[in-house]
Order: sequence, then C-alpha cells, then structure tokens
Amino acid sequence: GEEEIDDDVMELPFNERNAAKLGLKDNEWRGFPIEFLADLDNIRFRKRWNKARTRSRWYLRLPVVVNGVERGYADAQLFKPDEGPSYLNKKGAWSKKFALFPFDYTMRLMQETKLRTLVLVEGQRDALRLLRYGIPALAITGTNSWSRFKIRLLELAGVKRVILCMDGDVAGELATESMIPTLENGFRLHVIRLWVIAKKMDKKKIDPGDMPTGLVRRLKKLVYKDQGD
Repeated sequence: GEEEIDDDVMELPFNERNAAKLGLKDNEWRGFPIEFLADLDNIRFRKRWNKARTRSRWYLRLPVVVNGVERGYADAQLFKPDEGPSYLNKKGAWSKKFALFPFDYTMRLMQETKLRTLVLVEGQRDALRLLRYGIPALAITGTNSWSRFKIRLLELAGVKRVILCMDGDVAGELATESMIPTLENGFRLHVIRLWVIAKKMDKKKIDPGDMPTGLVRRLKKLVYKDQGD
C-alpha cells in the first residue's frame, strides 16, 4: 500500500506521489514540473518543526551539491507565502564558499552542451527558470554571499564567459556593480541590467525568474553564441 505521511517522518523522497500527498497540484512546484526538478541532486521533501515542536511544515529541500558533496541547502516553502521568507537557508559559513545552486547539475549541462558560458542570477527559482530553457545558470543565493571562493569554483570548472543577470531592482543593481570588478579580469563578462530593460518596457521590475519568454530566448541566443569556445 501507499506510505502514510506520519508526524515522525522527517524526509520524503521527491516524486510525483509524495508531491500529490503534500498538496502540490498539476505535478508541479510553483510552476516547475516535478519531472524536471527530480533531476536535481539530492532534492527531497523535508519537515521542519518550530522550536517548541508544536507545529511543523513541509518544505522542498534544494541542496547545494558541489563536486558530489552536499555542502548546504535552502528549504523552500511548498507554496508561495503571503508573508515571510520563501527560503530558509542552512546557517553557517558554507554559503560564502559553496552556495551556487545547482552547481553539479549546471556543470553537467555545460559539459553536455560544450558551453563555457554561464549565467549568474540571484535566486534559486531564477536559475531553475533558465535551466528549463537549456541555459546554464547558477544562483548565488543572495547578494551578500558572493566571494572569491565562488569565483575559484567557476574557474576550476572551466567557465570562460560569465553573463551577469541580477534582479531588476535596487539590490540587483548594487550587486551587479559590486560584482563586476571581481569578474571582469578572470572571465569574459557580459552584463544584463534588467532594471534598465524594465524601464524601457514600462515595467516596475523584471527578474530572470519572471522575465518575458522573448527575453529568455534572446538570452539563450547570447549564451549559445559562444558554443564550443
């Protein structure tokens, strides 16, 4: 028979059956098909309790796997919250060194496509949106977690060209300007300023996770322009 979701169960495998049990409809999580997400490394459903252990909630655990080792994670709410954070990150210094999501998955895509170009974005859903279109992308998981350790990871992985595509808001603009000097010497750098594009399109804000499909296709052409380089 089917497994029951018991209060003592702390983790569940990520699959369509468990997704349905937890209330995810249409075989998807926030617009992403379960089948697509299932290819990510070590992804699973995880229950978190409050400190008093009087309440619990199921999350989607999005691990950061670097060279086969799970270095940390973000627990994402199963449904878009009305208020509060969508993600709860593992605490500790790991994020400064390794928080590039989903590292191993994206590196495999680059190998398969023979690309040396990578798109850097802010959040996990930004990266997933581009990856669905076959665009190698990594989320830096927060504008304050960029570091020389992450730059070294990209160098060691064979990345030659970086397309910087932060969110189209003030935080994204500030992150872009601070990251440019750290990237322009080690990589061929292309910068996309979504806040400028949003203004031209008379939109309040554009993020990689919700930018129009036409912009995603233009970005893909830009990425694949350097195929095999």
